Amino acid sequence: MKLLFSCLLLSLSSWFTTSLAQTEITLKAYYYPYQNFFEPVVYKYVNTDNPNDILYCFMETKVEKEDTIIASITFDQSFYKIASGLEKITTQGTELQLYTIYITGITTPTRPIHKDIFRWQQNKEEKIKWSARYTSSFGEESIRKMREYVGLRDQYTFQKKEYPSIAFKDVYRHSIKANNSIETTDFHQESLYCKGIGLVDYQREMKNGVQLHYKLEKIISNEAWEALQKKPYTIQKGVKKA
Repeated sequence: MKLLFSCLLLSLSSWFTTSLAQTEITLKAYYYPYQNFFEPVVYKYVNTDNPNDILYCFMETKVEKEDTIIASITFDQSFYKIASGLEKITTQGTELQLYTIYITGITTPTRPIHKDIFRWQQNKEEKIKWSARYTSSFGEESIRKMREYVGLRDQYTFQKKEYPSIAFKDVYRHSIKANNSIETTDFHQESLYCKGIGLVDYQREMKNGVQLHYKLEKIISNEAWEALQKKPYTIQKGVKKA
């Protein structure tokens, strides 16, 4: 009887471990390959409905006091800054350290509250979030991003090569507190990440029904990025993917 009970317990334990392994997937390989960003790179995202609507994401990896940090700056098509941030690499994922937004050219630092940007392990339907508060001419404002892991997706083609991909559902919330009232706006986004590349595609639906769809067009070297800012209509040389 004891032997039967032990076998049953072992079987259940094995089943539980196997089931747990099946619900988890290591997502680290799908995040930006920050190990390659000690020489800065720029990801160019283009609106599929308007090729003149461009977002450039400049990324550089640094080591500060033994911490690995990713510094990023997002620019619009006219090379005006939209936002910048610092995130720290940890054993669990990446954490928000600093986040700055630029409102009509005005540098606006924020106070990070929740810090989870990306987790190396995240179960389906599990949610993580980052959030920050700041003061603007409109009042006390806050932004929050809630992320839910959806799962594996089909192979994604980037520059004629196919890559494994995963998807997330993101919910952004922006709030303004002024004159004893709070105005809140939510919008939803599906984000697609490819193994060895990072974010390659995202579709955003605003509260008013407006939809925006951005795709990664190319990855630009730092040298080409500096030349592009001097001559915006220069053809950018991409970074070769292995």
